[in-house]
Amino acid sequence: MRHRLAKITVLALLSIIAVVVIVGAAFFWRLSQGPVSLDFMTERIESQINKSLGGMTVKLGGAVFELDNKTGVPHFRLRDMVLLDHTGNLIAKSKRAAISFESAPLFTGSLVP
Repeated sequence: MRHRLAKITVLALLSIIAVVVIVGAAFFWRLSQGPVSLDFMTERIESQINKSLGGMTVKLGGAVFELDNKTGVPHFRLRDMVLLDHTGNLIAKSKRAAISFESAPLFTGSLVP
């Protein structure tokens, strides 16, 4: 009985590992074809960034996930970012901006820049 349970457990773990490897390979293959648009998340990203800024506002044109040309490492980038002060004056503008998020809150679905 124990031998059978151990065999089923090993097969289940190997199946999970195989699925993770296949999904990871497919994801990197897709990224190698070009950036993946995350425009559906633009409003949420804006609101999370604006929560953490005091007296300033960020406007975004979009977000993408792409591979770095030099290192091949995936990066999260913001497109057409504009930073405004509390009166609406332009502080900074960028075509491409990199941003990172805290990893622990990502597992709960929260974006903390």
